[in-house]
Amino acid sequence: MGNTSKDAIEKQLNQSQNALENDILADRETVRYPEQIDWIGGYIARHGDYVVGIGTGTQVELTRENFGTSVRQPYLRGLRDLTGNRQYASALPDTYPLGDLIIEFSDLVRGLEQVSNSDDAIDEHIDPGEVLGRLIIRDLKRSTTGDTARLAQSLHSATTTPRELVEQLCSYPELAELTQQVLPDRNETGSLVQRLGAVKLSTKLWEHQREALISWLEDGANGYVNMATATGKTVLGLAAVGYLLETDSSGTQDGWGSLHPEDDAAVNEAFGGSSPYPGTDRSSNILIVTTDTLLGAQWSRLFEEHCETPPEYTKVVDNSITFPWGQIDIRAADSLEDVDTDSYRLAIFDEVHNYKSGAGWGEHLIEFIESGCPVLALTGSVDDELERRFENADTSFPNVYEYTHEMALEDGIIPDFSWSLEFVPIDPDESSTLEQLSGTAELAESHLEFDEGRVRLTDEALTDAAGDDVADDERLTADYSSIGSLANALTRVDDNRTAPTDSLDRLASGLSNRQPHWWNLRASAETIEQLAAEAMEEARPTLILTRSYAEANQVASHLYQSDAVKPDVMRALSQKQKDGHHETIQKFDNEETGHKILIGPGDRIGTGVDIKTVEVGINLARPGTGLSSTLIQRLGRLLRKASGKHDVSFHHILGLPPRETLIPSDGKMFVNNISGFFSQVKEPQTNSVMKLPEVSVHSDIRSSVRFLERTGSTVPIEDESDGFKSAYVSSIRTASHDAETLVIEREWYNELLDDTVTDQSVASTKMTNTGTTEKQESRQTTEQTDGRSSVSEHGHDVTIDGAVLALVDRNIAATEAGPDSRTEFITSAMESYLEPFIGASGEPSVASAASERTVQVDADPVLNRLLQEAADTSESHETVESFVKAAILDSLGVSNPEATVAIDNYARYEFIVEKLIESEEIDIETESAVVESAVLKTLEVE
Repeated sequence: MGNTSKDAIEKQLNQSQNALENDILADRETVRYPEQIDWIGGYIARHGDYVVGIGTGTQVELTRENFGTSVRQPYLRGLRDLTGNRQYASALPDTYPLGDLIIEFSDLVRGLEQVSNSDDAIDEHIDPGEVLGRLIIRDLKRSTTGDTARLAQSLHSATTTPRELVEQLCSYPELAELTQQVLPDRNETGSLVQRLGAVKLSTKLWEHQREALISWLEDGANGYVNMATATGKTVLGLAAVGYLLETDSSGTQDGWGSLHPEDDAAVNEAFGGSSPYPGTDRSSNILIVTTDTLLGAQWSRLFEEHCETPPEYTKVVDNSITFPWGQIDIRAADSLEDVDTDSYRLAIFDEVHNYKSGAGWGEHLIEFIESGCPVLALTGSVDDELERRFENADTSFPNVYEYTHEMALEDGIIPDFSWSLEFVPIDPDESSTLEQLSGTAELAESHLEFDEGRVRLTDEALTDAAGDDVADDERLTADYSSIGSLANALTRVDDNRTAPTDSLDRLASGLSNRQPHWWNLRASAETIEQLAAEAMEEARPTLILTRSYAEANQVASHLYQSDAVKPDVMRALSQKQKDGHHETIQKFDNEETGHKILIGPGDRIGTGVDIKTVEVGINLARPGTGLSSTLIQRLGRLLRKASGKHDVSFHHILGLPPRETLIPSDGKMFVNNISGFFSQVKEPQTNSVMKLPEVSVHSDIRSSVRFLERTGSTVPIEDESDGFKSAYVSSIRTASHDAETLVIEREWYNELLDDTVTDQSVASTKMTNTGTTEKQESRQTTEQTDGRSSVSEHGHDVTIDGAVLALVDRNIAATEAGPDSRTEFITSAMESYLEPFIGASGEPSVASAASERTVQVDADPVLNRLLQEAADTSESHETVESFVKAAILDSLGVSNPEATVAIDNYARYEFIVEKLIESEEIDIETESAVVESAVLKTLEVE
C-alpha cells in the first residue's frame, strides 16, 4: 500500500526538522537552540525563507508554513535544558503556532528598530524588543479575567526576545493562545513606541480604590480621600490619571489612558452606562503636588509596575515626565507660584495633611479647588485644621471616601507583618544555567570594557575579528547602553547568524540570554531549612511559596529528609490536582497543630483564598528580579492577622551566584532592584504597616554583593525620578573606601524618611561564623495559649488486607527481639520502605500489594465437583476460588478479609505517600496499597 498524503507531509516535516538539527544546530549546545532558532525566524521575517541542509543532500527550504513544525521540538528542548524545567518540553499544545509567534515577534522588533532610529524615538537607548515585550505583557494582563488574570500578573515585563516570552508561556500555558491574539499587527509598528507611553493600567484596582474613584467622580471630580497608609492612595491617583486621559477634547476616546477593562466596566455600570469624563476641554497635562519632590520616584515606578512602562519613558527631567500625549509635572507644595491652573486636566495633591496654614501650601490648594480644574487630594490623616481649610473654600471640596486602618486590616489589604530580604548562595547542582553565567563572565573579562553604564568591545576582541574584515564595522566599535544591544549588534554583522569569531558568538549568546540565565538560578535550600526548622520549633504554621510545582516537590522532599524540620503535617500542592487546591488549603487550616507546612507555587495560590493559620511566609524569588507590588498584595491575603495569630513574618529569599560569575552590568540590575524594594515602603512603619525590610547577607556571597554594589554605583543617575536609587548609589560611593562595607546592610535610606519614623528603622545585622544571620534585636516569643494539640492520639486509620495483618501478628509472636505491637511493626516497615523514595539516589524496589490475592485449586474430579456444588449453593461466594480462599483464611484464624490499622504520625509519611500514588512509574494507587507493600517488603514476601 502506497504512502498517503498525510505520510508524505509528515515525511517532509521530519526532513525539515532533521535538516535543521544536522545543519544549523549540530555545533550548538542544546541550551543555545532557542536563540539560534530566533535568529532564523527573524531571517524568514525579513527574506521570506531560509535554506538548511545545503551540501548535505537533504536541502530543505524553511518558510512561514513549515517553520513552526520544524523548530518546535528542538526549541522546547532547548528551553527545557536552559531552565532545568523538564515540563517545558511538552508544556505547549502540539497545535500551538510557535513558529508564527517567533517570526511575528522578530518582524515587529525589526520594524521597531527602524522607528528607534527615527525622530519618533522616545529614547535612543531603549531596546526595541523591550518595547514589544512590555506591550504584549500589558495587553495580556489587561485581556484576562479570573484565575487567568492572576497568572498574567506574574508575567515579567523584562521580555525582550521570543525565547523569553515563550519561556513564560511554558510556565503559564493558559496564556499561550491569548498571546497570539494580542500580538500587534506589523502595520502598527510605527505607533507601538507611542502606544507604550499611554497610561493604561495592567492591574486591577482593589475594591476600595475603585469605590473611591467612583465616589470622587460622583462629586464632580473635586474632593479628597482619607485613606490609611499603605492602602493604595497613590495608585488611586494613577487610576484617576488613566481614567481622565481616556477622552480627548471632543469627548471621544483617544486611547492615551484607561483603567483595567474590568474597572472601566465597573465604573461605567455605576453611572448607568454613561461614565462622566470631566476636563475633556482642558490640556492633557497632569500636575502632581507633593510635600517632597523625592516622591517623584514613587510616581515614576507606578507607571512601571501598573502600566508596564519602561523606565526610559518616565525620567523626571526638570521636574517633569514627558509622554507622547503631554507631560506630568511634579512640583513641591511650596513651589507653585508660577503654576497656571488652566494648564492641567487634573491636579493631584498628595499628603495634604502636611500642608501649613495661612499663605503658602494651603493657599495654592484652595486656588486649584476654586479654579474648575479637577482636583484629587490624598491624605491618611485628617484633622480639624485641614477640614476647616476645605470648608473655607468657595467651591465644595468634600471628603469623598474614607478607608481606615482597621478596615484595611479586616480586608487583608495591609497585613501586620515584618519581612526580610535574605540574600543566599545558589545551589550549583540545581542551577542549570550557572555554567552559562560563568562562561559569559570569563569571556567578558577579556572581550568587554564597561564604563559608566556603557559597554564596548575591547581592542583585543576587535583585533581577533580583524581577519573577517569587519573590525572597522561601526556596529562593533560603537558604545552600547546595554549588553543586550551589543549582543544584537554582534549577531547582525554582515547579516550572518553568528558573530565574526567563535568567542564573540558565544559571548553574544551569553549576553543575550543573561536575564533568563539569572532567572533560572535556584537558591540554596540551607536557609529555607533553617527558617522552617525555627518555625516548627516555635509551632508557627509556615507557608513556602515556590516558583513552580516541580520546585515545590523538591523543597518538600528536602525538608522531609531534614532532621531539623519536624512538622506534624506537610502538604505540597500538586499540579495533577489543581482543582483541589482550595480543599487542600482548607484541610491545612483545619489541622489542629502549629507544626505544619504548606508548600506551593506562589502564582498558583489564589489571591481570593485566605490561609488563616499561617504565621511564617517563605518566598523563593526569581533571582535578578525586584519585588512586585502584586506580591505584596498576595501576601496581604496569605498572611492575614486572624484572631489569636501571633506575629507574622515574611522572608523573601534571593539567590546570588558566586563573584566569579558576575559582570559589571549585573550591578546595574542589582541596584535597580534594591531601590525598587525600598521605594515601595516610602512611608514605613506607620501603625506597624509596611515596615522596611530587614536585610541579611549570607557570608558565602558577601563578595558578590560587594561587587554588585560597586559596579552598580558607577552607572550615572540621569534623572530625578528615583530618590531611593540616588540615595543608594550615593551611599555606595561614599563608602567605597571601606573594602568590607556592604551598604545594603546600612540605613542608607534614612534621608528619604520622615523624622517620625527614622527612630523605628531596620535592625542592623551581623554575620556568624557559619554564615547564618543573627539579628541584633531578638524576637519576643509568646507562649502558645490557643490550646492546639500535636497529633491525634489514635493516629491515621488505614484499611489493609486481613491476611497481611495476620502475618504481622504471627511475625511479632515468633520474634523475641522485634517490635512488640502491630503499630511498632508497621511504623518500622513504613520508615524502611519509604526511605529509598525520599533519597536522591538509588533504585527503590516496589513490593506488590496483597489485596488482589488469588487461589489456584488443583484437585481430583470428585473433589472438584464437591467444591463447585458448594460454591453454587453459597450466598457469599460465586466461584470456587472465593470459596476456597475463605475456607483457608477461616482455618488460619483470619475471620475478616479486611482490617483497620492505625498509623502513628502518619503526617510524616503523607507527602511521599501522595507522590507515590500520583507517580505514573509505580503501580500503587491507594494509601492502603502503600502500607501493604511496606509490610510485605519487610516480611520478605515475594
